Amino acid sequence: MDRFVARRRVWRHRFWWAFLLVLVVPIAVELPIAMATHPSHPAFWIGFGLGAGLAAAMVLFDSPPGHIEKWRIGSDGEKATARQLRPLLKPGWTLFNDIETSHGNIDHVLVGPAGIFMLESKRLSGIVTVDPGKLVVRWHEDPEHGYENESIGGRARAAAYNLHSALRTAGAGIWVQAIVVLWADLEQRSTEQDKILWVRGDQLATVLAEQPARYPSERVEQLASATRSVLKGLGPDAQDPTEAHPQLSGC
Repeated sequence: MDRFVARRRVWRHRFWWAFLLVLVVPIAVELPIAMATHPSHPAFWIGFGLGAGLAAAMVLFDSPPGHIEKWRIGSDGEKATARQLRPLLKPGWTLFNDIETSHGNIDHVLVGPAGIFMLESKRLSGIVTVDPGKLVVRWHEDPEHGYENESIGGRARAAAYNLHSALRTAGAGIWVQAIVVLWADLEQRSTEQDKILWVRGDQLATVLAEQPARYPSERVEQLASATRSVLKGLGPDAQDPTEAHPQLSGC
């Protein structure tokens, strides 16, 4: 979410004049015409022009270009995933959110009795299926067309492996399971392909709760502590990852 807000702020600062123009133009165009044709109600037409200008400026103010808007879509997916994970936190799971690393951003890391999970969230339009090595998206309006994405799984697997390697170096040699959370029209509740667990967003908490417990509570606490230390050191400007969304953190 911070990345979207920062980019939108820069865009708004660059194009402040456009918001002013959109506000003024309806008033400048509509008011003279209205006063010439209906001079008996000036207050109404002034208010009408001002309202139209304000509405147009507000729409533009919250309509950044596509390369910025995609960060909002990604942020919405991350927040939806964090909300799904809330029920797991009380039974002894620890959640870390929005971790910046030298290899890129990690949406979530979850530590619990079932192990350590690296979660990547994606919000997609269309009909989504998971095939070996790729994600297939077809449009609702035209199921014969769409696109295939072969990079999402690879990035998730690489992020999980990098975290696994860092934990092993820190003395906590435990496998990190990559999970791609799909907020999309996905028929399967969950499926495993190429060592990645693909899960429909609304089923995430249920799927994770069904994972068999592998570690006692003492070991889970050790793993959570080791994960916190490793995540803080993964990026050049790393912060405590539990501070990114403290209201959603389990620690």
